[in-house]
Amino acid sequence: MTEQRWWDIVRLGDNAFVDVGSVRQFDGLGWSKPYTNTSIGLRLGNLRSSMDRVILISLTAPLDRKPYQSRFQFTIGNIARY
Repeated sequence: MTEQRWWDIVRLGDNAFVDVGSVRQFDGLGWSKPYTNTSIGLRLGNLRSSMDRVILISLTAPLDRKPYQSRFQFTIGNIARY
């Protein structure tokens, strides 16, 4: 989070990352191929909440997408699922 505040209600932050991961297969045949994506986003911290809630606004792009997958994924929420 940054020191930038809007109306003394929310605190602004940002992020950018590259993510790489594999999934362990249940059939005992090892690991899946690696999946990769990139993401940029804003983080809005609620300064008035007793629960320290953060709203996530993210734009994600899979680097090894399949033809049926979207080029970008836009999410708004307080939990990030990819």
